[in-house]
Amino acid sequence: MDDIVESLAKNPWIIVIGVLLSILGLFGLPLSVFLHFRGKKERVPRYAVRNNNIIKGHKDKYPAVKVHFENYGEDIANLSVSKVIFWNYGKETIKKQDIVKPGIFMRIKNGFKIVDVAIVQFTTEENKFIITKSQDRASATITFEYIDQGEGVIFQVFHTGTSDQDLSITGKVMGAGEPVRMKVIPADHPNKGQALVLIFGPIVITLALFAMSQGDFAKDPLPKVEPIPIAGPVGYACLIVFFVLLYAGCWTAACLMFRRRMPKDLDKLFLEDV
Repeated sequence: MDDIVESLAKNPWIIVIGVLLSILGLFGLPLSVFLHFRGKKERVPRYAVRNNNIIKGHKDKYPAVKVHFENYGEDIANLSVSKVIFWNYGKETIKKQDIVKPGIFMRIKNGFKIVDVAIVQFTTEENKFIITKSQDRASATITFEYIDQGEGVIFQVFHTGTSDQDLSITGKVMGAGEPVRMKVIPADHPNKGQALVLIFGPIVITLALFAMSQGDFAKDPLPKVEPIPIAGPVGYACLIVFFVLLYAGCWTAACLMFRRRMPKDLDKLFLEDV
């Protein structure tokens, strides 16, 4: 039995298989996590706000100047224009029946008013988005038929606030809770992050494995085995498979870290200057 074990330990193909199984085990966990979240179906309402302050505090500096907005009777001290994007990030469709009463609202902080609001772009007409200002201009009701994954709408809002934090979307979706504000990453931005992970990830992992091989555990009384010749076909095959799996693991990590954060059809308009 000892002779059989020793012969197996010296067999380079057995070593290659052991290395490959170890690598597969190393990347199996993140891959399984990635596949789990990729296949998970849930409703995930998200929104984001970008704001541009046009006028701020002119009454104190120029009391004789009066600013008016069409169909808004009061003199305006502050005026901002915001883009608000609202979409479904999850794989489960959000239907109007899923909205808990009283509904989904765009709200502005106390003391400020929504001067005007309009829909400027949407992913599909079948969503039938509608937004309606309240009489007191403190909120606006958002209604729709349904929102599939990656579908949404962009609103343009004129208001008397001064920052993007003055606007929010509130309400509750059954099985999902309230819409969550997101710090949006454009669709083309992840390429930079993925490139960094793919370039430096394998280098860091390779250096870490090399450093570990020089550690104290290398001095432990392990069975002496013949090293796999790097110049031979077995060595080349082992290196190729190792780096293929290494890059696959890094790509999986990059996809998890830099997934698209907003609908592709809406990101360009949303990220343009307000």
